[in-house]
Amino acid sequence: MPDRSDSLTRHEKYREAIRAGREAFNAGDFAAAILWFNQAIDLMPLEEAGYLWRGRAFFSQNQYAEALADFRKAVQRQPDESLHWYWQGRANFQLRQWEAARRDLSRAIALAPENDMPYYWRGCTHMQQKKLAEAQADLDAAIHRNNQNSDYFQTRGMVAMSRGQYAAAVQDFGQVIALAPSAAAFYWRGRSYFRQQALAEAVADLSQAVIWQPQNADHYFWRGRAQYDLHDYTAALRNFDQAMALRPGNSNDQLWRGIARYRLGYLPAALADLTRAYELAPGDPLRCAWLGRAYLALDDPGRAAAEFKKVAVRLGEDGQPAYIVAAGYAAHGDLARTSIWLRLALNRTPHLLASLAQDPDFDPVRAAEPYQSLLDEFAAPA
Repeated sequence: MPDRSDSLTRHEKYREAIRAGREAFNAGDFAAAILWFNQAIDLMPLEEAGYLWRGRAFFSQNQYAEALADFRKAVQRQPDESLHWYWQGRANFQLRQWEAARRDLSRAIALAPENDMPYYWRGCTHMQQKKLAEAQADLDAAIHRNNQNSDYFQTRGMVAMSRGQYAAAVQDFGQVIALAPSAAAFYWRGRSYFRQQALAEAVADLSQAVIWQPQNADHYFWRGRAQYDLHDYTAALRNFDQAMALRPGNSNDQLWRGIARYRLGYLPAALADLTRAYELAPGDPLRCAWLGRAYLALDDPGRAAAEFKKVAVRLGEDGQPAYIVAAGYAAHGDLARTSIWLRLALNRTPHLLASLAQDPDFDPVRAAEPYQSLLDEFAAPA
């Protein structure tokens, strides 16, 4: 009895190969799908569907160069199909060919402006190109067309954070939590709250992130940072300990554990941590500043001065390290050195002036007339 396939026309065999390939693709068997799409292409090499689907199978196996070659052939055979340009753009994105991806996705949008996904991926491409306003506009457009995709809100929240729009970021991450709660959504909303100094809210969200993903050191580190700013140094120390247990040798974890220990009066342990933090990131003026603070608290002004000299030599545009030194001298009642270092800090970073009113380190010099005169000098005009 003759094989049924002998009686099928070339076009029928082609359609059968496409059908079988798509069935394998949907089942996640991409290698088998590629074999079926090879057959389809051999049968009808002028048709675009075999190339599109084989490209998608390659894409799903992270074979982006092979995928791009197939998507280009699909585009050549049917240049008015938005989907072909979309997938070509996606492949170029994965290959980090940002401008090519942007052009492809723009063409997909021009051919089918009602579709949300090309806007989303063009927005992601703009992010990679550091074009944040354009990224936000595209993500707005994607969300306008589909407001049920949590990835769109998550990415727009990241753009808002990068632009310093923390209230908008909180709103977007809140939408993610409403649609599809995840560790990442709680973590980034917590980080956004932290940047707004909404510290209790930051701790609450970062605690949720810890529950969702307890093996992520960043969750503990940033919860510790928020607790530190709330002056809950014991809780902060526990979180920095946990972060260090999960990623030994991280300089930031070591630094902030040392700072928390310093605040709790565990000075030898603080010195050990701050020394190690400096060894892990030598030359960093912030680490020099805190290491000097530890020596100062341990009544070793000579070694403190040596570390502070490194700060003066390496101080860049950020005044924070100089502020740390000024606070150390203020805590010891040294008004002259406090004034010198505070002037250095405020000349570089004027917004640090707002921190002074709440910083207890400056209490010993707060009533002194020279200190008040310095604040008046840097105060913003009414």
